[in-house]
Amino acid sequence: MNTKYVKHESIYLQLSQIYKKKIIQFDSKDIGRWCHEVERDYLKDVEHRLLFKANPDDGSGKLKVENSKAIAPRNVFQIKSVFDKYKNKVDYYYDGVYINLSSDYQYNDIYLTYYGVPIDIKTGYPLIKASHRNACYLYCRNKLYEEDYAENKIPENRWHRWQQEFSQALMAIDSSLEDMSNEDFDIIQRIIMSTIDKPFNSPINL
Repeated sequence: MNTKYVKHESIYLQLSQIYKKKIIQFDSKDIGRWCHEVERDYLKDVEHRLLFKANPDDGSGKLKVENSKAIAPRNVFQIKSVFDKYKNKVDYYYDGVYINLSSDYQYNDIYLTYYGVPIDIKTGYPLIKASHRNACYLYCRNKLYEEDYAENKIPENRWHRWQQEFSQALMAIDSSLEDMSNEDFDIIQRIIMSTIDKPFNSPINL
């Protein structure tokens, strides 16, 4: 596990150790959504991407070809290269779902190197930067009790203290973000929400 990232399940577990009665009203997918809200709405930090490298020598990055096309991993942001088992580059067209090849492509597999949204390979859920963990934890805690606050079930001063703690956690994060086009931002939003809604086992074995 890359120590630069954490799983949202770990934040769910941390919350469950303290807010035992409240957390049972929610599941880990709620925590995953809320953590993404922190990245998207507060930190604006959805541009972080990892390079997923293919290597025919050990089989990593191999995709099965059927009818001259292969299903791309769902977390693909930008394809860097596509090649065959002999490491020869292959012409292709990516339509957002399939990697389409020429009709005369003769092998059963292709190999893909690409930039993608960081995911947990085993579950398919997007990962969270480790440096953002505290902010995500505090935001999720606040979301657990948001309805209670609206119904005047928790003291006003406690709610404002919690909000302040979250704001301070955001300020503590040293974020050096690149400028992004709206188109790229929207693409990454769709990728992350897709992996939250429908987690998957990545076909790429890294």
